[in-house]
Amino acid sequence: MARYFAGNSLASFNRTNSTITESTSTGFDSAVVGSSLQVVGGTGADYAESWAFNASGTLHWMFEFFQNSATISGVGPALYNGSTGVFRLRNSGATNRIQAEYWNGSAWTATGVVFEWTNNVRHRIYVSITLGSGFTAYLDGGVVTTGSGWSGGGTTVTNIRMYPLAGNPATATWYSQIMLADYNVQDSKLFTLAINGNSATNTGASSGVYTDINETPLNESTIISIGTAGNKAGFTKASLTVPSGHVIGAMVINARGRITGGTADGLIGVRSASTNYSGSGLGYTSSYGPKGRIISDDPATGSAFTQTNFNNAEGYLEAS
Repeated sequence: MARYFAGNSLASFNRTNSTITESTSTGFDSAVVGSSLQVVGGTGADYAESWAFNASGTLHWMFEFFQNSATISGVGPALYNGSTGVFRLRNSGATNRIQAEYWNGSAWTATGVVFEWTNNVRHRIYVSITLGSGFTAYLDGGVVTTGSGWSGGGTTVTNIRMYPLAGNPATATWYSQIMLADYNVQDSKLFTLAINGNSATNTGASSGVYTDINETPLNESTIISIGTAGNKAGFTKASLTVPSGHVIGAMVINARGRITGGTADGLIGVRSASTNYSGSGLGYTSSYGPKGRIISDDPATGSAFTQTNFNNAEGYLEAS
């Protein structure tokens, strides 16, 4: 199974405007995550964009959102291939009504029927999409619209854009638990676990400690710096209690960063059973940007993480 993306904060999203930030007070399930992504309305030109991935075939997209006022003419959440649209859920131009659209190669084209939601309620949207063919969308567990017969539609998705559903600059849309996979994620949960300490083993930071990067909202004036290739800075985290009926689908580590000086790139790794497992270079540049690594199985066992092994594992950042 492929896990293409999972994110909940600016560690996993770029933003086109600094008015897009993280909220610790609005629009999220506090039993699962500690914040939401607040995307301010206005012209519709601004959005939060995920780090890049490559997805095709049948995709399963889930997120939660909250809106505290009537919305008209907002662009809404969308799937893109680079800068070319693939699929989106936009405000239809009428209050609290969403129309699904796909890009047919030259224009956004309506697909399926309009559906409605209620203000001041956190909603969960799940969409199953067969690229180039059709989709089915669910709101809070029930089917609300479906469409097929797409002509000229895109067959690859490389990023997610979260535009506001609100066209009014005085309002915003709050998004959380945003994930995309090749399997059904309708009932999946994206737990965010606070970093709560520095690793006792991976101590290769040139400067900075865990409190410099676990803040909400984002603050790029405080950082972890790793100046030597091969050095690692690791962190402990809060424990996860797996809900009844669920299993751990993956460990997701998102890290906003940049390269400078003598470092060529950055890696994300996991330390499990006293062994470090580094990922591949993530393509960091000289400008701050989000990157992520999704570790589907415990690298120490080759099988799904158990709760104990997951809780004992440490994530780390590495210079290369």
